[in-house]
Amino acid sequence: MENLLGNFNDLAPLSFAQVVMAIALSLLYSFIIARVYLLVHRGYSYSKSYLHTMIMVSVTVALIMVIIGSEIARAFALVGAMSIIRFRNPVKDPRDVAFLFVTIAIGMACGVGFYMYATIFTFTIVILMLCMHYYKFGDLPNKSYVIKVVLDAGRKDGLFDVCHKFCSSVHLLSIDFLSEEFDKETIIMEIELFKGDRYNQLVNMIQTQLSPEHVSLLVGESDINA
Repeated sequence: MENLLGNFNDLAPLSFAQVVMAIALSLLYSFIIARVYLLVHRGYSYSKSYLHTMIMVSVTVALIMVIIGSEIARAFALVGAMSIIRFRNPVKDPRDVAFLFVTIAIGMACGVGFYMYATIFTFTIVILMLCMHYYKFGDLPNKSYVIKVVLDAGRKDGLFDVCHKFCSSVHLLSIDFLSEEFDKETIIMEIELFKGDRYNQLVNMIQTQLSPEHVSLLVGESDINA
């Protein structure tokens, strides 16, 4: 047991200058990651507090690693102290979780004095995220939508004819008849536009030829992220 525990004493305690360097580098690198997150973020789930959390977590983890050092007793004490914290906020985007782990890894590397590893890792992640962002890695070529149209009963075939002019695929999801007005029907379809076509062209054609009472579009997940 003594030999086993003796392997944890390989890390020498950091000096005051090294502690300052660890905190400063973790702050700098986490700020760079936060700026990259602002640049590549997509969708409507942006949170300013999450951005601040990434920076705070990185600096905090760096200090925790400095405090722990090679002391097993301190490690167990900190685990017990941190276990009383409960996180209840769900993370909607899996990429947000990855960014949080990136800042944690940076803080750990700086906290144990692996400054070169932290530097290489930070700039590798920055280059990776910028390449995936600008080259649009993973984006689907087609634009999928769910369209809901309320129009006069019996004009469903005309709606399909208009959609086929702009869409590569048209799938009927449901047809509902309004209980108050039996001469109106609500048609819901899933469509994919041809490359280069835009949804406003389709909507304008539907409004011009069919004069619907209401038209609404629900964009697909890939378009929300874009």
